[in-house]
Amino acid sequence: MVKIPVWSLLSAVLALALAFFAGVIWFLWTPSGSSWLVRSVLGLLPGAGNVGMVTGRLGDQLILDGLHVPYEGGILTVERAVLDWNPGKLVWGRLEIAELSLTGVELLLDDESSPQPTDAEPARLLLPEWPEFTGWPLRVAVEIPDLRLERLVIRTPSETLWQLESWRGSLAWRSGAVGLSAMEMVLPSVRITGNLALDLPE
Repeated sequence: MVKIPVWSLLSAVLALALAFFAGVIWFLWTPSGSSWLVRSVLGLLPGAGNVGMVTGRLGDQLILDGLHVPYEGGILTVERAVLDWNPGKLVWGRLEIAELSLTGVELLLDDESSPQPTDAEPARLLLPEWPEFTGWPLRVAVEIPDLRLERLVIRTPSETLWQLESWRGSLAWRSGAVGLSAMEMVLPSVRITGNLALDLPE
């Protein structure tokens, strides 16, 4: 039986821990590491998404230009996406995002991927599915004082279905309660302002 000295085992554990933390720092706090991680994750998506330019770091402010994400039923493209946040607060159960904005968003829906209409169920266009949140994500406190969506177009290859010139507001999520304040939605023919409160089941 081969005996492994305790100091050798401790050294190996320490080396692995240092390598792990070094990797986390490289991914979050260096532009090259953040760019590599974003591109790798996009490449693993069905249809292999991609991005033209990645600026900044995942650890504070990240800017994506030319985002292209295919999915079953269509293609999502975003001219510019901005994430300005503080991930360190997640340790305390808080997600603080100073700015989350999407500019020049186009959702191209594939008519052929939609089911054919029947008497029981009319045809529908395939939109991306909204994720279901249960358990601990509903207990995380989220604050986004600057939430913006500029120039959204939903269309098929043959026609434009819906347009949104801009939407902005502030979001707060605490214990499953969602509050949207200072909302302003601008459509081609109307402007809507107001506040909204929702309670999500835990």
